[in-house]
Amino acid sequence: MSDSNQPRNGTPTRPGVQNTSALTDTKTSTDTSLMDDQASTTGSIDTKASTKKSAMDKLKEKSRNANTNAMISQTERMNLFDSTKADKMETKGTSSLKSLAPTEGGFMISGRNVGAEENEPDWTEEQMKFIRSMTTTTLQIVPVKDTRRSVMDPDQKFVGRDENGSIVPTEEAYVSSLDPSHYCVGTGPMKYDTTGSPRFYSDAVVADINGQWLVNQWTSEWVVIEGVAPNVLMQQHKTGSATQSGRRIGYNFARIGLPKSSFGALFNTLAINHPGSMSSITETRGYYWTNASWGVASFSGTFAYMEDGKLQRTTNLVDVMRMLNGRSSLCLATVAISITCSAKAEREKMVPNTDSYGLSIKLHNAFGVNTVDFHGPPQQGSTGMMIPKRFVEGAQSMSKGGVMRSSMGNSSSIFASKNQGLFGASVAAPPTIRSDDNASFM
Repeated sequence: MSDSNQPRNGTPTRPGVQNTSALTDTKTSTDTSLMDDQASTTGSIDTKASTKKSAMDKLKEKSRNANTNAMISQTERMNLFDSTKADKMETKGTSSLKSLAPTEGGFMISGRNVGAEENEPDWTEEQMKFIRSMTTTTLQIVPVKDTRRSVMDPDQKFVGRDENGSIVPTEEAYVSSLDPSHYCVGTGPMKYDTTGSPRFYSDAVVADINGQWLVNQWTSEWVVIEGVAPNVLMQQHKTGSATQSGRRIGYNFARIGLPKSSFGALFNTLAINHPGSMSSITETRGYYWTNASWGVASFSGTFAYMEDGKLQRTTNLVDVMRMLNGRSSLCLATVAISITCSAKAEREKMVPNTDSYGLSIKLHNAFGVNTVDFHGPPQQGSTGMMIPKRFVEGAQSMSKGGVMRSSMGNSSSIFASKNQGLFGASVAAPPTIRSDDNASFM
């Protein structure tokens, strides 16, 4: 028997757990064997717990190390990214980049973009250093049973309650203020969603690294709500268009920009652990651009703003768009983020298809800080075309070209026989194309 004060097989036992070597010699060999097995099991549990703690510590250390090169205090970060001073910043758009010129002797036919020209702050090198550090940081992911409920910390330093009893995160819990080593991504259980196309979703929430508090939505400054041009707002539903579903930009959803300085660590973590989740996100130097629903089906989002020193609110997104008149609003905003995946049938039941993921983002609350000209990359309505010199030189003139001459009857038949027009009426001759040199284009 080994000494009772020494761990068995190099594995220490928990305090208060007696080692089998302390058993008296009066016990039978069978009893000793049973107790050895129990100690072995205890050692195994301790080993698993120790391994888990070690893995958690390594993740914490990795998160801290990722920010070492750009680690700044909360006050320094707030000063570096103070959205109340955004109107004093220079902006940088695609017009400052080199554009493609047509080849010699050729020319360019422009396409049509939907949305304003890409434009965002001309970030300083210090700001870009911090942004790069955030987009390479990986957060821990921990399972959370109930993502519908926020959890207050004892001192309400991070999460508290307002006079109406609603849970409210303080500025300490804004992701634009939090140090990435102080929080992790909580993910809820996969739920089956039947409100649209059948799919599964899991809510992603902000959780304290020490398990003291939880916020089920993400609040940050520097969020951009893109304005919609008045002519787009006035467009009516068209047969066969995407708006037949009843969802229209500027009415039911908005295009938003989420700052990398706040969401870089989250989106980097999701991209690594959930392949395909960033497929609907467009990136620029300082932003992630995507569409966000205006609240949920049961209640709309809220936009608050100051007017003559008084706080005003509206839940009507189109009213916000009319106030912006094509510009954008730089906001303090709260969004809900869910990880989604399609559903597939397996053994007569629907299960998550985890081959590829997506994101669902809902904009719940926003406070307009500034009206700015920040815009994400425009979506393309039609692609432009470059016309090389050889096409220009080989093209025939159309202004003096042939004129199609035809006559049409009023027959109710839509099927035309020989020598009949489109609607079946007889004509003197089939349609012909005449040109100055009698050459046919057929």
